[in-house]
Amino acid sequence: MFSKLDKQKSKVSPVKNTEAEQVNLISENTKIEGTLNTEGNIRISGYVKGDIVCTGKVMVSSTGRVEGTVNSEIIENAGKIVGTVIANNRLKVNHSGKINGDIKIQELEIEKGGVINGNIEMQQTDKRSKPSKNLNSYNTSTNTNNYNGGTEHINF
Repeated sequence: MFSKLDKQKSKVSPVKNTEAEQVNLISENTKIEGTLNTEGNIRISGYVKGDIVCTGKVMVSSTGRVEGTVNSEIIENAGKIVGTVIANNRLKVNHSGKINGDIKIQELEIEKGGVINGNIEMQQTDKRSKPSKNLNSYNTSTNTNNYNGGTEHINF
């Protein structure tokens, strides 16, 4: 019924993913405790208690919650982050996103409804540091901007 030719036609070539397309997923109803290190992108729809170091993009979905330091090139938050946020390139807080903690950023985008409770430090391009695979190489202590002689807390 099936010939050798039919079997050859039915072979499916493996899909090749590039690093940019690969996304690690912490799904809803998943809880992780500890340090997360990744060279790819990561989407968090569950709960992470610990630090995240990512050389790609961290996406926290509306059901996602992170308690700890988040250090990445690009961070997009639609959920809740409690802790220090270090976005070496860009931070986007979506309308449902909340951050309770200090942030160090290059670029900031906040949609109407997004919330940041903490100090914001805007970094100049030459002061940016790339995320390292080793979280211990980062000083996660916060420095605040001083405007008009005082510390400015920004609430949206």
